[in-house]
Amino acid sequence: MCQVSGLPIGFGFDCHPYSILDSHTLMPKLLPDAIKSIKFIKGDGGAGSIKRINFARGFVAKHQIDEVDEKAFTYKYTLIEGNGISDKIENVSYDIKFEGSPDGGSIAKMTTTIYTHGDFEIKEEELKAGKEKVLGLYNVGNQGGRDTWGH
Repeated sequence: MCQVSGLPIGFGFDCHPYSILDSHTLMPKLLPDAIKSIKFIKGDGGAGSIKRINFARGFVAKHQIDEVDEKAFTYKYTLIEGNGISDKIENVSYDIKFEGSPDGGSIAKMTTTIYTHGDFEIKEEELKAGKEKVLGLYNVGNQGGRDTWGH
């Protein structure tokens, strides 16, 4: 197991913590060049639900929602299928906590835990590349600090 903690993702616009509950609708609009569609294949968005993410480049991922706490502004999910899962990596879990930022926007702090098969160890360079990929995805949606509606 490998854990990457405290990956802060800042939003220059007011990204309300409840927007994560609508991410299946918002993400394809915010990131149309990256995400084609997101559909629930099991459940309605609560714990135990499974989302299928169809990426613009043709690959697919499945996320299982593990926990949603609207009072604490936390959201936990696990990548159970898709890019990143292999014979060496069993699954990847994400723990996201939204906090207010001094400028009135929001900061999402993400802790990623990678569960590996056996004694496989992930190299530091691979972790860094993975972090940059995640940050790149979120930064695409934060171009110029404005959302898709010009706010």
